[in-house]
Amino acid sequence: MYIKHFTFVFLLASFFSFSKEDSLQLEDVIADMKSNEVLEWAEIDVLINKGIEDEQAEAYFIKGYVHFFGIYNNTKDLKTSTSYLKKAVAKNYQEARFYLGTVLLEQNEPAAVDVLLELSKEGDIDAIINLYQAYKKGLYKDQEKLKALLKLASDAGDDEAAICYGRLVLNESININDSGAIINMVKYLSVRAETKGFSNDMYKHLYYHFFTVYSLPRSPLKNEKYSKYYLKQAAENGHEHAIKLIKQTNLWLEQ
Repeated sequence: MYIKHFTFVFLLASFFSFSKEDSLQLEDVIADMKSNEVLEWAEIDVLINKGIEDEQAEAYFIKGYVHFFGIYNNTKDLKTSTSYLKKAVAKNYQEARFYLGTVLLEQNEPAAVDVLLELSKEGDIDAIINLYQAYKKGLYKDQEKLKALLKLASDAGDDEAAICYGRLVLNESININDSGAIINMVKYLSVRAETKGFSNDMYKHLYYHFFTVYSLPRSPLKNEKYSKYYLKQAAENGHEHAIKLIKQTNLWLEQ
């Protein structure tokens, strides 16, 4: 599941140069909570609560975000997070929509699908990835729509979407014995790897996916030579499960 909480590569120097005369704003808290969390909770909690009293969308979003991730030494509380994110969305705070869909998904709530699907149709790649997770949880059923969305995200350059697309096609096609779809999927991912490439960390997942394609008994492309080759490639690129499989089978010792 993709969740947008990360450390910024760079931060505006002016943000960290508050003087006593400066007035801390909710926007400053939002920037801090998405970066290094250098502000003191006691200070910003007062500001947030004041914003909630004034029914400010930013304050609702901050409260929901803080309890989603359990940051600033707060307890992770998905129910509380959901409550405040819903209020932020009701106030038309657009960024809160993704987090609301994701926190609902973590709780296996069917309502997550409506939020994530709406965002996915708007081209939100992170929402598309989480819609795939909703599919894996059994909350979303439309495989054809999901395949189309994942392929769009993949074509737009998202590596994780490409891998998810491959897995979805493989799982669906194995169940209905659609060998053509599997062959076309492998061709698509191979061409994508040659033309667009994958990030270094994603190659291990691509190779492991190809290992799966060539090793499944019901796969029309089952091939022991290719299966071993891609398993080794996945392991050499750091795929943990591939490494375990090789150690268990002593595959490294085979020529």
